[in-house]
Amino acid sequence: SSLTGRTKITSGKNFLIMKKEDRSLLQSSFSGGKIFEIDIVSLEPRVLCKIMRNENFDDIYSHVIKNVIMKDVERKTAKLAIISALYGASSRTVRSLSGLNQSDIHKLKSWFMLDDLVKDLKLEFDTNSKFESYYGRNIYSFAAPVNYYIQSTAADCACLAFNKLLNNFSDDQIKLLGIVHDAIIIDCNPQVFD
Repeated sequence: SSLTGRTKITSGKNFLIMKKEDRSLLQSSFSGGKIFEIDIVSLEPRVLCKIMRNENFDDIYSHVIKNVIMKDVERKTAKLAIISALYGASSRTVRSLSGLNQSDIHKLKSWFMLDDLVKDLKLEFDTNSKFESYYGRNIYSFAAPVNYYIQSTAADCACLAFNKLLNNFSDDQIKLLGIVHDAIIIDCNPQVFD
């Protein structure tokens, strides 16, 4: 029901706002089972890198530090700068949040090819009054095109990945408890912990 297809909690337990002590009370329905959260690491920047550059990196933040910014920057700084840029923050805001200088921010945006993406999305939007995510989801607002495009694409990518994972197991091995954007919470039988 969201603009981008990102999941919304409409009923049941909301894991996003559960208190930490309440989360620890969750019990597995399997004898000796455990509750696990499986998170797709750095989903949005990795998906955009794959789409725009046809490259994949397990740790995209470290890669960007070493090969794009090319200076001693903390990983959390690079992560903040990348996420801010992908979600449409201005260069001034990215600089304010991360402490990176204008040249570093330009390198980062150029490496992710954000100007090219915006140009393509703008042309599509002007022609069709909408643009599509990578998976073909229609987006009818151009207020934050990179944010909407990558968030929508990443949401569908996560759903497809989790669907593929869950289809490899029966209900007596894994039970889906909840979805939290790019993560799932599962109840896991000890026979399939690995």
